[in-house]
Amino acid sequence: MKVALTLLLIASPAFFACERKPPIVMKVATQNPDGPALSAPPEITSESEKDWFDLVFFVSEATSGPDGTRVIRAKGLYKGQSVGFEVVLPAEWRESNKGGIVLRPGKAAYRSVGAESDTFLTALDTIYSTNLHPKAMAHEVKLTAIGLSGDPSSLDKGPARIKMFYESNDPSAGAEFYTNIDLARHRLEVREKDDGYRRSLVQAFTAK
Repeated sequence: MKVALTLLLIASPAFFACERKPPIVMKVATQNPDGPALSAPPEITSESEKDWFDLVFFVSEATSGPDGTRVIRAKGLYKGQSVGFEVVLPAEWRESNKGGIVLRPGKAAYRSVGAESDTFLTALDTIYSTNLHPKAMAHEVKLTAIGLSGDPSSLDKGPARIKMFYESNDPSAGAEFYTNIDLARHRLEVREKDDGYRRSLVQAFTAK
């Protein structure tokens, strides 16, 4: 069940600097933590709806660096081809209480692992029908992030729902999406915020 996040309407505008006027189609983050556990890379579109693409990946590895930085390796299949990438999360997230709702702003990144990431980006271009024909994924895509539920700094204790922003000096190039991580179920989800960001997201992930 899709559950609306009213907190997105009352959070500080500073956290949503790259918001644009709402496009025609828009959804909000899912707060249902009960997706099935995964034991192998799934077909990434297997949980998508018609014309709305929420992608699911198998968490094959989750490591911590000396400074506490978490690196989550995500893998999946698209039409039988292996796709994958890494999500990099900081050890510490600031905490902000807005009207009794706790938000955790921080920084994050999506990082290429090579050929599987290039295939992922090609798949994303196909799934989103953006027709940009990217050749390779950027080595690292830096993002602003806000933990909406759960604690991204304590993923071993439970799932986290994170809204991510790609920010650009060009307002039309900004993009937003959600990353949900559940280590216990070996799940990582890449969920759309609205379909108006599809082209910008593919462009943001493309090697320059």
